[in-house]
Amino acid sequence: MGFPIGWLSDLAMRRYGVRVEVVRKVANTIGMWGPGAVLLVLCFVDVRNEVAVISCLVVAVSLNAGVLSGCLITLLDLCPNYCGTLYSILNTIAKGFGLLAPIVCGAIVTDQKNVQQWNIVFYISVGAYFFTNLLFVIFAKAEKQPWNEPNHQTSQSCRISTISGPC
Repeated sequence: MGFPIGWLSDLAMRRYGVRVEVVRKVANTIGMWGPGAVLLVLCFVDVRNEVAVISCLVVAVSLNAGVLSGCLITLLDLCPNYCGTLYSILNTIAKGFGLLAPIVCGAIVTDQKNVQQWNIVFYISVGAYFFTNLLFVIFAKAEKQPWNEPNHQTSQSCRISTISGPC
């Protein structure tokens, strides 16, 4: 799904003149609220219908590709000079939550065949999808930030020093 969403995002900007910020927010909403909605539907699917359960999971994970044209590429819009550094910081934070997910899931699901316990895990996931995307839609910008440009002013008296410390 990453390729079609990316292609449609580019098409919307180039051919139809949709602002970059709008495209990023719509793509991110597809990538966050789409899977959240599918996980919510999954809570009401009969667990004996394996095809429906697996289909819901495949659709949820596929729709998650919208974040590629949403929040992930927004870092390049904000600060092309520092997007690698910023991405690594944000990715570290995100992976920290990813490390907590199995711990929380294990605390909630004590019987793996108990559908109600799994539904609680899915409800928490839906809430995380909804809330984090809502923050992105409200606060995200897609314009280059002033701190993106490094300050190239250097003092003439400043020399590269080794042990004596900074200039």
